[in-house]
Amino acid sequence: MNRIEKMEKEFLNAIKIYPQSADLYNDYAMFLYRYKNEYNMAVRLLAKAIRLNPENRIYKYNYNKVLHNTEIKFANYHNFLVLLILGIMCWLSINGYHNFLNMFSLFLVAQIVINYQRNLYKKYN
Repeated sequence: MNRIEKMEKEFLNAIKIYPQSADLYNDYAMFLYRYKNEYNMAVRLLAKAIRLNPENRIYKYNYNKVLHNTEIKFANYHNFLVLLILGIMCWLSINGYHNFLNMFSLFLVAQIVINYQRNLYKKYN
């Protein structure tokens, strides 16, 4: 058992003993975020910490930080998807596959992803 696994086990044991400790949920969430890249679980645990202690600014800051980085991660997947679709469209046009319906459907999918990216950018800027 490596150090990370031991730390996780200790966090889980501590949460079993002190299930109402907002500090434990916050610390465990940040551990998952930093060392295990488990963003969704970290967001859930931070939400629970905020429910237990709604006045704590650190919990809210950590929640927003993890949530923002999670959305950026998914935005990067969408950017890759846009590049892939554009690459397929270029390949189809270069190789003489000018089937209008195929090209139009790929164009629509690309537009949907691009609009999603624009909305995500507006949300954070």
